[in-house]
Amino acid sequence: MKLKLTLLAFCLLGIGIFSQAQDAKTAPSKPKFRAPKDAPRDQDGNLLPPPPPPK
Repeated sequence: MKLKLTLLAFCLLGIGIFSQAQDAKTAPSKPKFRAPKDAPRDQDGNLLPPPPPPK
């Protein structure tokens, strides 16, 4: 019985250590897209799609 408790405690301690290690190394978030102030917009203020490329 004592061996089962020791094994259980060891497993829980190992899971706790690994979960803290993963939380510390979070990747930085990517910067969000910001449209230029002079970008073409419709009447509601939404961005218009870019013009098609020349043929």
